[in-house]
Amino acid sequence: MASARETVQQRIDSLLHASHLCLPDGEGPFPVVIQLDGCGGPKQLQAAWAPVARHAGWAVVVVDSDASRRISTIEAYLTV
Repeated sequence: MASARETVQQRIDSLLHASHLCLPDGEGPFPVVIQLDGCGGPKQLQAAWAPVARHAGWAVVVVDSDASRRISTIEAYLTV
């Protein structure tokens, strides 16, 4: 689990490591969609909608909030 001693940069690095960026074709800049999952981690819904937004010309950042906090799906459900 994330520590109170974690720096802001460490938190950013953790989020980036647990995220997936989907860019549309062409030159940017692009509008951006940030997909955040619920407490149970990423679902098929994110996997289905990211390509739709990307195809429409949006960049998509899909964040796995469980992985970035270094917790399992069960731990996430237990802390709701």
